[in-house]
Amino acid sequence: GYQRRQYSNFYSGWGNAYTGFGQQRRTYYDTSFDDILPSETTLLTSINMRDLIFYGSTPWLIQVYAEDSPACRAFSSVWESLNKAMFSGAPGKPWVSLGRINWGHQRNLAAWLSNAHLTGGEIAWTQLPVIYGVPKGCMEPRCFLRFYGPLTVPALQEFAAAKLLKLPPVLSVSTATLAVLLQRVHPAKVIALAFSKTEGQGSIPLRQLALKHKDMMHFARVAIIGAGSNQKGDAKAGSPQEQQEAAAALLQEWSQQLGVKVSVPSLVLLRGPGTVPEVLTMKPGEVQGYEETIHARGLMWQTIPALRPHTIEHLGCKWWDGRRQSAYSR
Repeated sequence: GYQRRQYSNFYSGWGNAYTGFGQQRRTYYDTSFDDILPSETTLLTSINMRDLIFYGSTPWLIQVYAEDSPACRAFSSVWESLNKAMFSGAPGKPWVSLGRINWGHQRNLAAWLSNAHLTGGEIAWTQLPVIYGVPKGCMEPRCFLRFYGPLTVPALQEFAAAKLLKLPPVLSVSTATLAVLLQRVHPAKVIALAFSKTEGQGSIPLRQLALKHKDMMHFARVAIIGAGSNQKGDAKAGSPQEQQEAAAALLQEWSQQLGVKVSVPSLVLLRGPGTVPEVLTMKPGEVQGYEETIHARGLMWQTIPALRPHTIEHLGCKWWDGRRQSAYSR
């Protein structure tokens, strides 16, 4: 209230000389502070930060923000989407917890973070939002990791997966490189092809799944992106219809090469030579469902093919003529 009265007196005093400018700034100020940014993430203060961050059970992503910053307002929806993407499927146990520090209300805390992290002075309003990553087990700000990439959900997920959770990437494969992959992977492993509409190195749940089954399975990503898209999946050329047609053509190419109909998103399992690939379809973001199905049906193991005259010789055996065998036995 007192701060608002100060700004009101300022606008009244200078309103005659700068009527247009004063009215514009006053409208912007009122809108900024009346419409507080809503969030489902944790509000961090100098009181609760030590217990939550340093003694918590998960890594953290921390956003230093200001309610009157246009950049923070534009980033707000991305931040909330990222919070939902960090849900692990277990209640109260996200892959990475998200917290916010209000730059205007917690100036000392923001300055402490910046100075302790040796970022060259206090965080300026024009720099907001600023994102820090806190690995699990970090007990001081010097081990915080500042994020400098684009403020998008895929980029922040990649940062959290690689830097905070230390998860190995799931590399991409194409129809042209599939044969090379089949030759390089251990012959006893099941190959899992994860089809999606985005590029990158794998979501956190997919990386967790690949790491958990690394002894029995090899995971690879297949990005079904239409022509005219860049490596991040952002359209840069071509109409939406053209991109959709290109993506459909790519799916058709994969379906012909694998011998089964492939959709997006899905997980295609190659369970050994001579077997028909198995396709698991799930809703977007439900990678946990893949793990449940894999365990329930034993899909982490290769299928043992039935012995046939045309396959047994590959195992080092010979198919004897039954009549000759019977005569020899007598």
